[in-house]
This record gives sequence, C-alpha cells and structure tokens, in this order.
Amino acid sequence: MPSLPHCDKLKPSFRKRYNSFQCIYHKEHAIGFPAVQIVSNINHPKSTEVTRRWETRDKNALWWNVLCSQTAHPKGFLRSWFSRRVRSGFREELKMRNMDVNWKPIQTTPGVETAALLTGYMRIQISTNLTELKYSKIREDCGKTIDELLVRFRPQQVGNKSARSETVSRGKPTGRHLAPQTSFTAESGSM
Repeated sequence: MPSLPHCDKLKPSFRKRYNSFQCIYHKEHAIGFPAVQIVSNINHPKSTEVTRRWETRDKNALWWNVLCSQTAHPKGFLRSWFSRRVRSGFREELKMRNMDVNWKPIQTTPGVETAALLTGYMRIQISTNLTELKYSKIREDCGKTIDELLVRFRPQQVGNKSARSETVSRGKPTGRHLAPQTSFTAESGSM
C-alpha cells in the first residue's frame, strides 16, 4: 500500500470555480486522480509502477494536473485541446511570475536548489465547454488562481510582518497615509 494518501480521502484546503475550470488544492502531497484508480487496485498491471512513480516524485514542488471529463465535451480530441489550453495558460502565467512548472522561483545561479513557493497537490477540473472562451480569459483565470493560492497558503517569512498582522496586533493599520500631517511654513520654502 502506498505511503501517500489518495486525493479523494483528503479534504481540500481550497476549492474555487472559475469560468474555465474548477481548482481543488490540497496542502499535502497526494496521489492524484486518475492514478488513484490504478494504485488502489492491487491486481492492476501497472499498480506497483505507478505507486513507485508517485512516491519518488519531488516533494519540494506543487504537483498539479489538468483533467477534462466528458461533461465538458463528448469528443476526445476537443477534451485534449481544452486540457492543453489550460495547461499552457498555467505555464505562461507561472513564467510571468518568475516561477517554473513546479512553482519554484526561477534562479539565475545554477546548482542552487530553491524551495517551492507552494507545495501539495492541485487538480484543475475543466467542467465547461471552452470553445466559447478566449485564450486570454483562460489565462486570466489561471493568473487569478495562482495569485489566490500564493496569498492564502504561502508560508510567511519570519520577522516580516504583514499589514494584516499589524492590524490585528495594534487594532488599526499602520502606514504613511495615517501618519500625522505636518504643516509646512513659509520658511521651509513650501506652502
């Protein structure tokens, strides 16, 4: 039996529906769907191979995949095209945010291993017919997903307080706009 949990046995940490797809995110690494069907059946000929592949994957990454069911479209070649559009949209949006496909920052110095900005398992489920949606709208949804996940689940830096934590601890936000206003006199050369 695999040591990784199956994604269908975990409660998702994030679930949101966009115009192009539904995003389901788990904080823990999990065996994704449809590999769950292969791994859970011990008599399946590829059970040990798929289990070994999932258990040896890089744990310092976000595992994600795009799935398209027959509810989106009955024709298989269109479902493949939908999946490719969403997958390439995610890759382009990650590249715009200076990240690779594993959600690790792109480094200019070779040989230095960096931590992924987000780890776990994410499933992107296409549930609508994407022939009516423009590619720019799909990319916009991919960008919104990436930004929301990073804001909600990215580990905070130690010693770097956010504006929200200062608001909670002090009772009101701090910032330049709340600093006491100073009056300028004619001697200083300002009005």
